[in-house]
Amino acid sequence: MNKSRKNDLVFMLAAFLIGLLLRLIYLYQYADSPLFLNIVGPDTSEYNSWARQIVSGTLIWKKVGIHAPLYPYYLALMYLVFNGVFWIRLMQMLLAMLAFFPVFLMLKDLVRGDSRFRFAPYFFLLISVAYPPLMFYTGETVSEALLIPLVTLSVWLLYRSEQAACIRRRMIILGLAGLTLGGAVITHPLSLFFVMLEGLYLLWRLWRERKRRVKVTIIRLVIFCAAVAVIVMPVSIYNTVLHGSPVLVQRNSGYNMYLGNNPDSNGGCYIWPGPDWEKVHGEAAAGAKKLGISKDQYFFRQTINFMIHHPFVWGSLLIKKGLYVWNYREMAAGPDLPELKYYTAIQRNTTFSFGVIGILGLCGMGCVLMSLKDRLRYRHFLLLVLATWGGLTLTVVSGRYRLMFAPGVFTFAAVGVCLLIDSAKHKKFLSKSWILLPFSAIIAVVPEPKIDHQTERAQAWTILGEAAMSSNKPELAKFYLDLAMKSLSNWSRSYNILGKLYEKQDPALATDYFRQAIKVEPSSPYGYMNIAGQLSRQHKYAEAARYYKLALELGPNDSQVLYNYGYFMFEQKKYAEAAKYLTHCLEEKPDSREAVNTLAIIHLLQGNHPEAVIMFNRAIILDPKNYGLKVNYAAALWASGKVPEAKACIREILKDKPGFPPALALQKQMSNQ
Repeated sequence: MNKSRKNDLVFMLAAFLIGLLLRLIYLYQYADSPLFLNIVGPDTSEYNSWARQIVSGTLIWKKVGIHAPLYPYYLALMYLVFNGVFWIRLMQMLLAMLAFFPVFLMLKDLVRGDSRFRFAPYFFLLISVAYPPLMFYTGETVSEALLIPLVTLSVWLLYRSEQAACIRRRMIILGLAGLTLGGAVITHPLSLFFVMLEGLYLLWRLWRERKRRVKVTIIRLVIFCAAVAVIVMPVSIYNTVLHGSPVLVQRNSGYNMYLGNNPDSNGGCYIWPGPDWEKVHGEAAAGAKKLGISKDQYFFRQTINFMIHHPFVWGSLLIKKGLYVWNYREMAAGPDLPELKYYTAIQRNTTFSFGVIGILGLCGMGCVLMSLKDRLRYRHFLLLVLATWGGLTLTVVSGRYRLMFAPGVFTFAAVGVCLLIDSAKHKKFLSKSWILLPFSAIIAVVPEPKIDHQTERAQAWTILGEAAMSSNKPELAKFYLDLAMKSLSNWSRSYNILGKLYEKQDPALATDYFRQAIKVEPSSPYGYMNIAGQLSRQHKYAEAARYYKLALELGPNDSQVLYNYGYFMFEQKKYAEAAKYLTHCLEEKPDSREAVNTLAIIHLLQGNHPEAVIMFNRAIILDPKNYGLKVNYAAALWASGKVPEAKACIREILKDKPGFPPALALQKQMSNQ
């Protein structure tokens, strides 16, 4: 091993340790949040729910989701391999970080012989391991945790495919790059823009080399497109058949286009789940039904109508979005609301992160674009940045979505630093890098997106309140929910959560909250459902049934409503009716542990012991630390004649939880027979 390579390995080890230490500090700070162990909120809970469904045995989705499918399988694998949310968060963060290390070595080869960029790979790796937003996003249960390593590795593979010694090896590596990018597309459809630009680049290569090596260039294009298609097409075909109309990767693409292209748009994800969200989606559903089209198609039509009838407004909006992509403010989308993202000291004290990296990245990229040699050198990084920039400008902008171009922006930021240092060293302060720097700063700092900070905070407080309630911290939950209602008093969600909070200690107050939820959102089923639950506990079954009927009319396919009504029927010992609604609940939400458990008990009571064993086992997979479930599982094993297995299960329970009364009672009962 030569000295240079040894020094690189030492630097990489040091960078890894720095990155590991920063992530451990971040997780230590994050552990104080009620969200750390309770995954609540838009996108995060949906991805988590899908992953839990996969773990529980539902390997193939039965309905086309609003999210791309690959990340839930990645998260499910994490659940199977690692025990606990802490380890899942840490491993996601580390795997995403490690994807930048091969790019560091590739950049070393790329800049060899050019003294200006000698230290660019080192700056690149230091930025990659220390960039705070990367820690936040890759530590959450969102698709970016997988998208970042996939896109980063695809760039590395694209360069390696062009640097390989023989044609056969080049084709194999290019195929791997295509497969990786196909995986990125079914992780987040924004990756399609990068795929398209890479395809156009290969077509340009074909035109450029039309008089020589035409065959090789055509083969490269075919291999790349085929490799991407091998991953994307099965998902697209399956979703299209399942949905009954064309679907590429996921539903909701029409809504995302509409969100960023309508008269009220601020360029970002300005509508959150709540009254405004329900209004927009309710109007779209009604309009789609009237026209006999899907809701996605309706949103696409609305978007096109806006573009046609308001071209100047749309053009102005596109310019704004193009600038907002580089804005130092982290425009939010779902789980990255400021009150959530900046909960820890590391994130709170580094809100300027993208401002610095974005300014340097724009400066470096501008310098690269002015040089043909550098354009060719950094071609795939350029295509990645331009693809993300164009994709966000056409759709919606957020700090989370723009993270896709991180490998490119980090590279250009490192290039910008090197060029600024080189110019300063030679006292050339009128060089292109120093001239571009203030213009880059203006783009990143001056445009100010119209953001409703009050609503964002209220949304975040609601999420924190729900998570605090799940953490059995009622006072903290009340604190957050009271804050939320001061700013967002017309959303039933907060009232329903507060009602659940007071259900046991003050039923009358809980009822008041549930009735308030119905008042502000009469079209939501949850207030009716919660009142029905209260009436049932008071043995007012006829009145409870009336409220459940109202909830079912408003939410006939809502998993919560279906489970609660199914359990209501179970308590009435109407097992056939209960099983019907619980089964429907599991069709809508296969990871509903409560529904699985109740169905298992019904099977046990009806003497269907083998099915009870299967269902209890499924419930344990969903909730492995629930020892009550394990006792039920042992009882089902015993009832089905599997006595040795039942006794072994009880011994295992008592080993982990000595003196657990239900386990001791069942053990005694088995010993007496």
